[in-house]
Amino acid sequence: MTPTAYYTAVKQAVLLEQRKTQRLRNGVTTLKIAVFCSMGYFVYLLLARGTGMPLWGVAGAAAAFTALTVWDGRIVRRLERQKARIACCDTETDYIAGETDRLDRGERYADPSHAYSADLDLFGEQSLFQALNRTSFAGADDLLAEWLLTPCLSRETIRQRQEAAGALAGVPDRMLDFRVTGSLHRLTPEEAATIGAWNEERHRFFSRRTTGSLYFLNGLSAAAWLLVCFGIWPIGAGLAAFIVQLGVVGAYTARTNRIYQKADRFLKASGKVMRMVEVMEQFPAGPEKLAELRAKVSGETNALTAMRALQRVMNGFDQRNNILAAIVLNGLYMKELHHLIALGRWCGKYDTSMPQWMAAVRETDVLVSMGTYRFNHPGYCLPEFGEEALLQAEEAAHPLLRAERNVGNDLTVAELHDIYIVTGANMAGKSTFLRTVGVNLVLALSGNPVCARRFVFQPMELFTSMRTTDNLARGTSYFHAELLRLKALTEAAERSGKLFFILDEMLKGTNSRDKLNGSLRFLERLLRLPVSGLAATHDLELGRLAERYPDHFRNVCFEITHEEEGRIHYDYKLRPGISRNMNASILLEQMGLI
Repeated sequence: MTPTAYYTAVKQAVLLEQRKTQRLRNGVTTLKIAVFCSMGYFVYLLLARGTGMPLWGVAGAAAAFTALTVWDGRIVRRLERQKARIACCDTETDYIAGETDRLDRGERYADPSHAYSADLDLFGEQSLFQALNRTSFAGADDLLAEWLLTPCLSRETIRQRQEAAGALAGVPDRMLDFRVTGSLHRLTPEEAATIGAWNEERHRFFSRRTTGSLYFLNGLSAAAWLLVCFGIWPIGAGLAAFIVQLGVVGAYTARTNRIYQKADRFLKASGKVMRMVEVMEQFPAGPEKLAELRAKVSGETNALTAMRALQRVMNGFDQRNNILAAIVLNGLYMKELHHLIALGRWCGKYDTSMPQWMAAVRETDVLVSMGTYRFNHPGYCLPEFGEEALLQAEEAAHPLLRAERNVGNDLTVAELHDIYIVTGANMAGKSTFLRTVGVNLVLALSGNPVCARRFVFQPMELFTSMRTTDNLARGTSYFHAELLRLKALTEAAERSGKLFFILDEMLKGTNSRDKLNGSLRFLERLLRLPVSGLAATHDLELGRLAERYPDHFRNVCFEITHEEEGRIHYDYKLRPGISRNMNASILLEQMGLI
């Protein structure tokens, strides 16, 4: 079943369930109206008769109305979940059809000074981030962007991500469950801040001495009431203990209220985290990374067990709303302060665990996005680690182009200091090919599948210079900006053990002779650094480097295939050698410019 067929089938099934659920809700609503009317009728009879059966009728109708309201709430939540599942399916069918307008562009992560993100369309409209990002948990989009912006040099880490995303791609229903839960229980910035503030605070509400004093007072009160019960002491002694303990609780009321409000906000916010944890526990347990993430939320400090314990503590606090019970219980044994002690114990046991739980959910959210991307592209291949070749791609195509417009090409970079000079006519495919290699390498380094028949690589740094721009505000000319970019490349190469570079038309901001001489000398200098890569150019003279350094430079090109009735045709296929066919004059004539 194709991804589109899967999402369509899921949507149709959910639509059918939704219609049934809506009919059920309509029936429950009708019952609520009937019960409410009957309750009004019984109230009328009660007012008319004063007592008797109408009283039981009112009580029964009120109970039935309450039960129906609870049932109706559950049905509403079911409808919301069905609606969210349909929305997820629509998002993916639109994406597969090429519609990405509703997807997050990630423009907040755009950085023109980054080593490669601006040149390879990682962020923005029709970007790689749009294709990958389906995160909903707080900070998961930041983590995904970090993985794309920072090449992973650990084969083990890349392998773990590949295995985890692959296992998730095999259970698309569970991934949809996770995404639906995330969309329905999305942490607001305020809630995330609440959790962060709670984690940073010190939660030892009483010192050991104060806690001991409270227990000592409880012991005295219990002894006093025991002696009163046996008639040894007068009841006044028990009442005195009662008043003293009530006064102690009263002295802590402002502090108790403040702690209760913070804890209640923390509980409500962290409850959304636990919803995600519940779905995590249904994921495949086989892959090492998924098992590691599950252990973080289900190990010794089990997240769900911890939050149920906190819920019990907070339920005890909620009983303070019953004023009579609060007075009696606080007077007898200072109930509210014991809840504070219990909350302090919970914090002492679990305070450091919440950041760990959130980190596990955040990483799982990223892996679900990667699993969704993998599921959406069954024709993509999983990159393999190379032992000999630095980079070997077969039928590599650009993952952001529509399949009908995509042309695959082969490339083999055997070792460091292998540099390909790419020449070709305008619009023949040079820049697209450069980006094809770069984007697929970013995907491979982050643990994702690539748009190729086969892709073998070694983890390495990446640097590109393709879209250099001037900066008038900073007084940086276009040529100066180019020089700064090339300087950044050499500095990155000097820090790196292995770097792959992609250059598109170096030194465009100067005259042709100076450009050629500068480009030749710069490429020769790169041979002294641990690099390999691609350099596209219109300067055919750069092809002479292959004659001067036959062990390091290779010439490849994109040619015009043929011309018919003045029309230019391209096949966008990479060939060995230097391009000999140019098209600028022909294109100018066709557009009536010359």
